[in-house]
Amino acid sequence: MPSNSLKDEFGNDFAATAFQIVDNEPRIIGRFGSISRFDDGSYDCWFHSPDLSPLSGHKLAAIERKASQKHHFVRLTGEAYAVGEGREFVLDMSRLIGVRKRRSISAAERERLKAQVAKARDCKRHAA
Repeated sequence: MPSNSLKDEFGNDFAATAFQIVDNEPRIIGRFGSISRFDDGSYDCWFHSPDLSPLSGHKLAAIERKASQKHHFVRLTGEAYAVGEGREFVLDMSRLIGVRKRRSISAAERERLKAQVAKARDCKRHAA
């Protein structure tokens, strides 16, 4: 099984469920497509439905309108793709294909959890 170098590189940006091995190749999977890396280091972004069936022309047109002008799309019947390089390309495309972002705990929640753990430790010390 290949190592998931995409997860090593983008693990802090996307949810763990976004990283999958498909056809023995690591990919970042979203609601409307997937991103994989070529051997030369460039990235390939395919727009398709989750079950690999074609997207509607309307959905592809909406994705294309949302996309930045610096990325060139090639539209096919029911799907589209874009090829690019760099972290910025992957982050831009991930927004378009609907990749889940990694969740983070807010500072207030983190402080509440720390207080709860400290309280539990104090109760344990006094009980002993």
